[in-house]
Amino acid sequence: MSDDKTQIDALLYVQEQIADASSLATLAKLLSTGLDWEKGEVFTLFPVDVPRRIIPGFRDALPRSFFDTALWLAEHLLSYLQADDNPLVLFPNLTLAASSPKISSLSNVWSYGNEVYHVLLAGKHDLQYLDTVQRQAANAWLEICVISRLEHPSDGSPRTAVTRDELQRIALAAQGVIVSAYDGEGYLFWKRGGN
Repeated sequence: MSDDKTQIDALLYVQEQIADASSLATLAKLLSTGLDWEKGEVFTLFPVDVPRRIIPGFRDALPRSFFDTALWLAEHLLSYLQADDNPLVLFPNLTLAASSPKISSLSNVWSYGNEVYHVLLAGKHDLQYLDTVQRQAANAWLEICVISRLEHPSDGSPRTAVTRDELQRIALAAQGVIVSAYDGEGYLFWKRGGN
């Protein structure tokens, strides 16, 4: 995002979305209070021909003629999962409870109390699988994705409960936080910087 006002507005929007989810997901609460948000920048991805006036309208829908931002997100996550040594991508599921019978049909899920987190670790993934995980975690009002790292690869076994301390470490190690924007048709991505 090019101008300072848009960057500040984008950062505030990301922080608002994380704060809104704090009562539903402990990880969101830990991100909200534990990350130094000023040490990063927010960006979004648009085709070159998107009118610049649309970019700051984070709460507005995108015109339908634009590209599939969910595919961009899946491509970005796939790239991260293949490039990092100990990658971890978490999608808090803000509508599914760990006590739900639906949990048994899902793979790669962690729980904390009654909270559900869809987990992606290093491994062989394809865009279709990433899209499936993303859709399983998505809800109508907010989607959150946390890009982090594992301290030790052995920390990440699928279908397991995690502790608050583990969620705290994941939050503090977050390299990126992605939230839905543009009425669910796009994303804003906070990326940790070197500031």
